[in-house]
Amino acid sequence: MNFKTSAESTLFNLKNEINTSISSIIPVFHEQKEIARLRVITGSMLAEDNVIARIAKWRSENQDAFPTQFAITEEGTRKWGQSQLLHVPDRILFFLETPEGKPFAHMGLNRFNYRDQSCEIDNIVRGENLLPGSMTDALQALINWTFETLCVKTLYLHVLADNEKAISLYRRCGFKDVRLLPLKKVIEPGITKFVEITTARERPDRFYLEMKLSRGKMNKKSNFKKLELEARHLRRVVLSMIIKAHASHIASSYSIIEILVYLYEKVLRIDPSKPTASNRDRFILSKGWGISALYAILAEKKFFSKKLLDEYCQDGTRMIGISTRNGIPGIEATTGSMGHGLPIGVGMALAGKIQKRNYRVFVVVSDGECDEGSTWEAILQAGHHKLDNLVVILDYNKWQSFGKVSNILDLEPFGKKWEAFKWSVTEIDGHSFSDLEKVFSKIPFEKNKPSVIIAHTIKGKGVSVLENRNEWHYRTPTQGEIVIAKKELL
Repeated sequence: MNFKTSAESTLFNLKNEINTSISSIIPVFHEQKEIARLRVITGSMLAEDNVIARIAKWRSENQDAFPTQFAITEEGTRKWGQSQLLHVPDRILFFLETPEGKPFAHMGLNRFNYRDQSCEIDNIVRGENLLPGSMTDALQALINWTFETLCVKTLYLHVLADNEKAISLYRRCGFKDVRLLPLKKVIEPGITKFVEITTARERPDRFYLEMKLSRGKMNKKSNFKKLELEARHLRRVVLSMIIKAHASHIASSYSIIEILVYLYEKVLRIDPSKPTASNRDRFILSKGWGISALYAILAEKKFFSKKLLDEYCQDGTRMIGISTRNGIPGIEATTGSMGHGLPIGVGMALAGKIQKRNYRVFVVVSDGECDEGSTWEAILQAGHHKLDNLVVILDYNKWQSFGKVSNILDLEPFGKKWEAFKWSVTEIDGHSFSDLEKVFSKIPFEKNKPSVIIAHTIKGKGVSVLENRNEWHYRTPTQGEIVIAKKELL
């Protein structure tokens, strides 16, 4: 799907509330806490009188910020909403709301240039004096969403050059000045416009400042902030699941959180509304006892309702505490008996090659599973068959069920063993989104070779009382440990 088709389809589906894997709500964070949210203004919302009245009131109160000024009416706003928003394929508008759902501003996107994958941010209006300081965080959230979800490469905006407060906001979000455009005032019956001057002899009445932000110029930390917040959120979700079920394996789930977040946000080509589509990428969690983390990310990506998470490890439900292919969308294989997941993944990858399909297979394997002969048989087969559509992510947290990997069955030199079996090997920090971005941008690492990412991780990562303590392979947190975990995951 090309950029134009993908962008217009996404905007159309969101505005018309058509089922999609992309949420109509963008969370807005400040210092790792959700403070507000951006909600798509849909066709059904534009049919509500109170929504039209609110937009009309805000636009009327902020006339000076727009180059075209006229008497704003509710009827005119209703027509504008239909003709200039809902029915324009490259335009979308969001309400900025409090956590309780009260709108207090709006901002949107417009004027897509499909050749250079750019668009403009526009209609940034604060209507109510709520949540001071939140406009910067909201604009940053919209910028990140536009780059990441719509795959836009460059953002532009135009602001009247005497609007110093707005310019300051845009510069805080990384926009740079491009040029000043001279404007002349044109008065017509019922309307005042500031239009661009086309000849040097005309005297400007105001100026438009054009500003620009390129994806490549963004601060990398701000690029990863959303992913880091999602990882923290998922750790809270997993903790709640473990507590309610009085279950174990929390530390095994925590060591792979960043890996799962990056895979499902940036890498895997899977439509949650079509989880069995023949051309989908396949993901297998071979270390099936870390299933609580996988359930959490699948629910977050709308493979199934978050309400199902309440059934985790409860008698008589399908939300079993080991990865089980029993009808739960997104679960590709039954695993957990050590050494099973990678052989299944090799079979899937080989089938893809034979059938000349373009899907890829990703398998998360534990270091303890590398004690199993079936794992090494699969590694040997994958190298022999040149399965460059297969990627293994090795959760190398250095622990297995009864102790340190190095004490029970030393795997070193680990990377060289994989290389000897005709794999292309890379080692990273498995909790670094920067490392994950670099490595996943290069797969397959070599043509005709399967790829393995040896991800150095920490068992129990994210909570001090869990980290690098092997009893958490089996234990459930006590009340005191729960208090510590919740505090550290705020």
